Amino acid sequence: MNKKFLPRTFGRKRGRNRNFSVDQFNYLQKKYGLLNYDLGKNPIIEIGSGNGENTIKLCKINPKNNIIACEVYKDGNFSLMKKIHKQNIKNVNVFNDNFLLLLKNIPKNSIEEYWLLFPDPWPKKRHNKRRIINSEFLERLCFTLKKNGRIFIATDNSNYFLSIMMKILKLDYLKWENDRFYLWENPFDNMVKTVFYLKAKKNGEKPVFILLKKNI
Repeated sequence: MNKKFLPRTFGRKRGRNRNFSVDQFNYLQKKYGLLNYDLGKNPIIEIGSGNGENTIKLCKINPKNNIIACEVYKDGNFSLMKKIHKQNIKNVNVFNDNFLLLLKNIPKNSIEEYWLLFPDPWPKKRHNKRRIINSEFLERLCFTLKKNGRIFIATDNSNYFLSIMMKILKLDYLKWENDRFYLWENPFDNMVKTVFYLKAKKNGEKPVFILLKKNI
C-alpha cells in the first residue's frame, strides 16, 4: 500500500455513554477481540459495525462463518460485545481499531463477504479524501475476496454514491450485480435496519444499496 493508503482514523473513538466501564470493556475485549489477525473459518467482515445491529444478524444467518466486526468507536463495540456475551454467540470477533490496519494483513482469496453500511460520506469537498471507499481500497478488497466473494455497500449520500459508481465502472474485476436504479433502491436481503438507515429514512433521504461480486 502506498503512503496515501496508510491507516488513519478520523471518526470519534468514544462517546458519552455513562454506563461504559473500562474494566468490563477490557474483559470483553480479551474474550471477543480479534487476536493476532486470526480470521477464523469462512470470514465475513463488517467495516464500521457501529453498535453491531447488523453484525448480530449476520452471525445468526451465517452460523458456519466467523463474523468480524471492525469499528473504532469503543461505545459501539462495548454494546456489541455485551450482546455477544449475553447471547453466548461463538462466531463473532471484534476488531477495535482502524480497519485499514487489518486489511494490510488479510491474505489473498480469504474473505467471503464485506459489508459497509453507511460509511461516513465526509460531505464537504475538502474532506472527500477521507472517504474510505476509493479505487485502491476496492482493489485491495477484491484481492482478499474469495472467488465469487461479494461486497455489500449502502449509502444515503448521493455524491458519495456517484463517486463509488464511477470507481466501480472502471474496475473490470468487480461485477455490479444490481446495476439498475430500480434494484439499487432495494435493501439487501436480511439486512437489519440500522440506526443510520432509520435516520436516513426519517430525514427523507433515499439510501442506495450496491452489491458487487468478484468475477476473477
